[in-house]
Amino acid sequence: MRISVSADENTGVASDVVRLLQEHGHQVTTHGALAQRERTDWAWASEAAARDVADGRSDQAVVCCWTGTGASIAANKVAGVRAALCAPTRRRLAAPGSGTTRTC
Repeated sequence: MRISVSADENTGVASDVVRLLQEHGHQVTTHGALAQRERTDWAWASEAAARDVADGRSDQAVVCCWTGTGASIAANKVAGVRAALCAPTRRRLAAPGSGTTRTC
């Protein structure tokens, strides 16, 4: 699966998410602080990952930021994307059947 991952900092869970996705055979595209020479603000990075999904370059995306709230809002401004704010216990509720294309 093609998955875009963005973050405003290259710390914490974001780099672990990228590593785990790659270890499980997914093709990962990174944005924000996870990519060289890209802007690191959460709004820009979240929109970049959302556009990957909307434009068909990625099947899904994961956006990491401090709370995930702003990332969800930024992603939801991209036509064709439905972002859900997910804590570990909420991820299963944002299943593909709900139309969610991004996990924040």
